[in-house]
Amino acid sequence: MNADSTVCTAGLSDDSSLLASGYSDSKIRIHSVTHKKLRAFKPAPVLKELDREGDDVMEQMFDNTTASVEKTIHCPHAGAIYSTSFSPDRRFLLAGCGDGSIRLWSLWLWTNLVNYKCHMYPVSDVEFSPLGHYFASCGTDRVGRLWSTESITPLRLFIGHNDDLTKIHFHPNSNYVATASADRTVRMWDAATGTCVRYFTGHKDVPQALCFSRCGKYLASGGRDGGIHIWDVAMAKEVLELEYHTKPVYALCFSRDNTLLASSGHDGNVALWNYKGLADQYQADNVSFGASGGAAYLVRSYATKRTSVMNLHFTRRNILLAVGKYGEL
Repeated sequence: MNADSTVCTAGLSDDSSLLASGYSDSKIRIHSVTHKKLRAFKPAPVLKELDREGDDVMEQMFDNTTASVEKTIHCPHAGAIYSTSFSPDRRFLLAGCGDGSIRLWSLWLWTNLVNYKCHMYPVSDVEFSPLGHYFASCGTDRVGRLWSTESITPLRLFIGHNDDLTKIHFHPNSNYVATASADRTVRMWDAATGTCVRYFTGHKDVPQALCFSRCGKYLASGGRDGGIHIWDVAMAKEVLELEYHTKPVYALCFSRDNTLLASSGHDGNVALWNYKGLADQYQADNVSFGASGGAAYLVRSYATKRTSVMNLHFTRRNILLAVGKYGEL
C-alpha cells in the first residue's frame, strides 16, 4: 500500500479482517484484509422503502454499488493520527490525534460521530476495551483517561506519572488498565476507582509497548533500549528481561493459545519467545530469574529487509500478522 505522507500508526481489528493506518496529514485509510469489501448504509430515503420484516433486512441496508476494498477518512485540523483502535464488533474506529482530540468514527456510516476533547496535548495512544463500550487514552499531558462512548467527558483520570505517557493497554478482564511513561515506569490502574494498584520499575529507557498475557497473570513491556520486561502482575515484580532487539521495541503480542510472545521493533526483526516455558519454570521455582538475557527462550527470529515493524497481531487461527513501514530502515 503506497502512501504520500508519513505513516504514524497501523493496527488490525480483533478478527483480523480490517487494517487501519494513520498518517501525518490527518488521514486514516481503512483496508479490507479479506475478500469482503467495505460498505456503507444506503441513503435515508432508500432505507425508508426497505421491507423491515424481511429476513435479510440488514443486508438490504448496505449499498453494494459504492463498496470498495479501501476507504479513506479525513480528520480536518486534527494533526497527525498517532493511534487507532477498532471496536470488538468492528462497527466503530477510534483515532488519537495530534491536536489532543479523540475521534469516534462509524464504519457503517463512514462519518465522525463524536469528537472527544479533553487532552491538552497530542494523544499518543487510544484503545477500546475488550468488551467494547469503554475505551482508554493517554498522551503527552501525563494523564491517562477512561471513557465511555456514551459520554463526552472521561469517567476516570489516571494521574501519577511524572512524564509523558506513551502507551495504554487494557487487562483481558477490562477491570485494569496499564500505562507506560517516559518516566521509565509502568503502572497498573483499577478501572473502577482510578487508583494505581501496581508500580513496575526497571526499564533503562522509555517503555513504549505493552501487552498482557491471555491469562492476565503477566504483563510484557518493551522499551526504546530494545529490552523486553516480563512482570508478574500478582506479585508486582519482574520475572525476566529478554534481550534480542538492538533498537526500540514497537509491538508485543501473545499468541491465542498463550504459548508464545512475539516482539518487533525499529530494527526490522520479529522475534518469537517461548512464553509457556518461561512461565512454567517461573511458577515451578517461584522466584525471579533476576539476570537479563533470556536467550534460551528465543524460539525464532524473522528479519525484514527495510521494514520497521509497528504492529503485531495473532489471528484467531494463531497466525502471526506483522504490519510495518517499508523503507524506513
